[in-house]
Amino acid sequence: MQKIRHILVGLEVDVLGEEICAGSLAALDRARWLAKRSGAGVDVVHSLAGDRYAEREGRTYVVYHEGLSSELQHSIDEQLVRFHEVGVEARLRVRDESPPVAIGREALRCESDIVLIGKHDEREPGPRLGSVAVRVVRECPGAVWLVDPSVPLDPRVVLAATDLSPVGLKAVESAAWVAEAAGAELHVAHCFQISMADQLQGATDDASFERLSREALERVQEHVASANLGIEPELHVGCTSPVRGVLALEASLAPDLLVMGVISRAGLPGLLIGSTAEKVLPRVSCSLLTLKPDDFVTPLQAEDSEA
Repeated sequence: MQKIRHILVGLEVDVLGEEICAGSLAALDRARWLAKRSGAGVDVVHSLAGDRYAEREGRTYVVYHEGLSSELQHSIDEQLVRFHEVGVEARLRVRDESPPVAIGREALRCESDIVLIGKHDEREPGPRLGSVAVRVVRECPGAVWLVDPSVPLDPRVVLAATDLSPVGLKAVESAAWVAEAAGAELHVAHCFQISMADQLQGATDDASFERLSREALERVQEHVASANLGIEPELHVGCTSPVRGVLALEASLAPDLLVMGVISRAGLPGLLIGSTAEKVLPRVSCSLLTLKPDDFVTPLQAEDSEA
C-alpha cells in the first residue's frame, strides 16, 4: 500500500442525532488501527445537511435534531480522545453539504490518501452499501474503505481481486500490506474468459483449456511477483466472469476484507466504477477496500476545473 499520510473518516449518526452509528464507530476503530501503523493524521467529517424531519398531521414537520447535540458532541470528543491516547492527531470537521459532497470536498481539501466510512445502511438488512457509501466510492479520490461493523479489527482472511492492470496490482499490494500487518491469510483472485477467437479455433477442448488455464496462472504469478510482497499469497485462477468468480470466492473463503480496483469509464468521471465493481460491491458481506487508477478524476474535480 502506498504511504498513508492522511486518513478521513465519514461520520454518520442516528436519526435523533445523539449517537454515532455502529458502522461509523467501526470506521473510527479502523482509522486508529491504520494511523498507529502508518503515522497518518486523521480528520473526522460530519455533515449537518442530514438533519432529519418527521411529518406530523396536517403536513407539518418537526426537526429530530439540528446541528451537533450535546450528547453527540460528547461522543465525538470521546472518540477524538481515543486517537490522542495512542499518539494520533485527530480533528473534527463539520460541513453543511450533503454527506457524499462533504466527504468528497474534505478528502480533496486534506489530500486524503484513504477515506473510511461504515459499510452498511443500518436501516436495511443484508449486505447493502447505502446510497452515501455508493456515492463516496464512485466520487472520492484515492482509496475508500467501507468498514463492516461485524468483522474483527484484525482481519483473518484478506482477498484481493485483480484484472492484472496497474490498479489491480495496487489492490494486491494493499491487500498484502493489510494481511501482513494483521497476520492474516492473503488470497489473490484472477478470472479469465476464453476469447471468441479462441473459441472459434476450438480452444474449448480439454487440452486447450488446460493450456489457457496454465497461461493465465503464469500471468498471475508474474503479476504478483512484480509487487515484491512480504507475504506469500494463495492464488485462485478460474475461467469464469469476474463477478461470479469474486462472489464464489467470497462465499467459500469468507474473507474479512475484499480489496479491488474500481475504474471510472472515460468521459463519465465518477459515474461508473467498472462493471465488475458495480455488480460486486452491493453483494458481498465483508468490508471492502476500493482503489482507483492514478489518473482518476472525481466529479468534484471535474466541476472545479470547469468553473
